[in-house]
Order: sequence, then structure tokens, then C-alpha cells
Amino acid sequence: MNTDKYKNVRVPPPGSKKKVDKLYVYKDLVKDISDSSGYAEYEVRDVLEHFFWCTSAALKSQDKPVELWGFGLLKKNLWTAREVKSNLTGEILQLKDRYHVNFHPNPKLKNYINEVQDEN
Repeated sequence: MNTDKYKNVRVPPPGSKKKVDKLYVYKDLVKDISDSSGYAEYEVRDVLEHFFWCTSAALKSQDKPVELWGFGLLKKNLWTAREVKSNLTGEILQLKDRYHVNFHPNPKLKNYINEVQDEN
């Protein structure tokens, strides 16, 4: 067996965390809400899916920002069309108009997070 091709492959040490383990993902959010509220996970998942769908639909159909009271503000911004140069080919490409969503956290959320950071 030729092991030269595996010489530069980094093998993580046993018990180390993967990148996915370091993220707080949708599945973790559903489980935590379910555990703290007493609702079944499928009910929490259904409510969150409706919340995300309604928020996305409101951002798409309106020019007004979506305020999540006590959490933050979601704003839709237009990025105008422009020309860019491809790093791979050097070719000039034309990007179309597109929208980008910005999140602006509420001061209450900022203060809460900073208090938690200061305690640690």
C-alpha cells in the first residue's frame, strides 16, 4: 500500500470537535426550545418554519424593514449591478441587481451579550 499520498493529510486527534459541532445550528435551537417550553420538537419546528417563511416573505414583498422587538432589525438593501473580474479566468463578468439582508441587533441584545461576555 502506497502511503505517500496520505502523508500531508491531517488527521484530527480522537475526541476533537468537528466544525459543525462548534456551531449552534437549527436542530440545536429546536431541541432547546422544545426542552424549555414543553412543546414537542415537531411543533417547534413547524412554528419556526412558519416564522422564517413569513419573515422572508415580508422582506421580499415590502420595502420596509422587519423589526423583531427586543432582538433586532432586518433590512433589505439593493446592491446595484456592476462589473467584476473573475479571479480564476480574468474574465469581466456583469453582476445583476440583487438584494442583501442586513441584521442590526437591538441595544438590549447587545447589552445582554456583553454582560454575559464580561462575566466569563
